[in-house]
Amino acid sequence: MTTTALPETPSLHIVNLTITGRCNLDCPCCYQKRRKDDMTTLQVVKIIDEIADLGTEILMMPGGEPLLRQDLDIILRRAADRGLKTYLASNATLITDERARELKECGLTGCCVGVEVFDPRSLAEVDRRGLAKTIEGLQSYARAGLDVFANLIVTRDNLRHLPATVKLLVSLGIRKVTILRPKPVQSGSWFEQARLGPREMYRLQIMKIQLEAAYDLEFVNLDCAFGALQGGLPMEFLEEEEIPPCLAGTRYLSIDSNGDVYPCAYLKHPEFRAGNVTEAALPAVFNESPVFDTFREPKLEGHCGTCPMSKHCGGCRALAYHDHGRVLAQDDDCHWGTASKRRVIWQGTVFWATMIWRLLRTVTRTRSKGSARYARRVLQSSRAPKKASGRGAGPAPTATPETGRRACGGPSLADAERSRRDPSAA
Repeated sequence: MTTTALPETPSLHIVNLTITGRCNLDCPCCYQKRRKDDMTTLQVVKIIDEIADLGTEILMMPGGEPLLRQDLDIILRRAADRGLKTYLASNATLITDERARELKECGLTGCCVGVEVFDPRSLAEVDRRGLAKTIEGLQSYARAGLDVFANLIVTRDNLRHLPATVKLLVSLGIRKVTILRPKPVQSGSWFEQARLGPREMYRLQIMKIQLEAAYDLEFVNLDCAFGALQGGLPMEFLEEEEIPPCLAGTRYLSIDSNGDVYPCAYLKHPEFRAGNVTEAALPAVFNESPVFDTFREPKLEGHCGTCPMSKHCGGCRALAYHDHGRVLAQDDDCHWGTASKRRVIWQGTVFWATMIWRLLRTVTRTRSKGSARYARRVLQSSRAPKKASGRGAGPAPTATPETGRRACGGPSLADAERSRRDPSAA
């Protein structure tokens, strides 16, 4: 087994501060328990000060739906005054162009919008599932000049639609995506039906490389639970790029809407409750609670403990706990740890063949454009996934001659559908 020792009280990189448990939707994939005991404005402002005092870089504010908080402007201004890069996690169904501009003026850095992976060939299906409003909301955030990410939850059933979904998002001016792994939810059978097995995980790893080569994506971020998708890369590269393992309890923590503190947003179980920020200061909870000790000196079990990637992956602790009842158990769905030696060799061969194809396609596309500025952007795009560790994001996409109709504020969903059916109408 491998032991990864970290500083006893490391500085925080990301804090997930749930500012409300209320939501206007009821998505089956949501991990957040519905609750009405939201903290007051003064309590949230005090916590933001404590978060900043811990050296935090990024403040993520999910819900529920954060736009349901009437004091959101006050909260955002406080976070901006303390120098925090602040992102909302929203379903984007309540946003308007005017409101998006107001949020930016209050200091909001960006927004991560959950988008269900779907088959965009049928506009009727999109409308039936209520996704059109979410995509229009994405564009509202982008038009305001905010840093916008489309969070795509990839499941066993929708994996085959991921390329078409990304293609449509790019055509609408959304060029930053985060690929999310299904996690156990509070109730229902959604997770067992949606979870990715080892073969789906490997398909997604190859598909991600192909997407980066096929589309003009500015940034492809990976959910922290997808560390296994770094498999096949040289250890020297991982060391040089400082790709971290799971940050839960070390440089990341989650605060529930009632003030309860957990090492991870997906480990909201009584045994992982480290304290409550309405009863004790956050620095005291983070530095003194024994709950975090397990995560700061993890002794991983099974193939996660013997894997050379443990310093850069470590598997998903929430899935390990769900499957084994032990937070340090192995991640059963890892396509590298569960594979035979013969399959590992085959996977590695296909992985590197795909990487070479991506490089050649990038070079070809760069030459065909004949533009130095376009070449720099493509090369930056090809490098971005190497640093996709949740360390923030670059500037929001801007309209350029090269992006054309794909610029923010471009065609609506209906325009994109008509263009697909009749290219001459584009």
